Amino acid sequence: MSASGISKHNLNKTFQLVRTLLLKSRHEADDSVEQLDLNDMIQKPEKDLDHIFDPFFTTKPRNGENTLSDEPTGSGLGLYSCRQLMREYNANISVESKLGAGTTFTISIPDSNFCSE
Repeated sequence: MSASGISKHNLNKTFQLVRTLLLKSRHEADDSVEQLDLNDMIQKPEKDLDHIFDPFFTTKPRNGENTLSDEPTGSGLGLYSCRQLMREYNANISVESKLGAGTTFTISIPDSNFCSE
């Protein structure tokens, strides 16, 4: 432990939790679709992308498994629920992951879902 009271282990864990999230919005006029891109700059393994929207699929430890008290856990229902909600509004959520570019979730919402003023 250092003189400041912060152990090297805790300091490393703190830095791992800090992430950059890039948000980009665009309108595709020819498709009449609003798109919102969210990129977390962290690449997801290719094997996970095929199942990322499946119910109960998670890459995080599940509640009750061998986890540290401050480690995030998951049930595997978050992205599944997002996709189901998008479908209710004829919208879509998709994912793409590239080495060096991170993982981008794209939400596409048809213009017909917006109120005209």
